[in-house]
Amino acid sequence: MLLLSSDFTAVSSKAFPIVFLITIVSVSNALITALTAFSHSP
Repeated sequence: MLLLSSDFTAVSSKAFPIVFLITIVSVSNALITALTAFSHSP
C-alpha cells in the first residue's frame, strides 16, 4: 500500500506540469475566442 502511495505521488508530480499546460492552453483559447468575438461584434 505504501508502494502504491509513493507511485501515485510520483505519477501526480509528473502529470502536474502537463495538466497545468493543458489548463493554460484552454484558458488562452477561451480568451482568444472571446476577444475575437468581441472585436468582430459591431
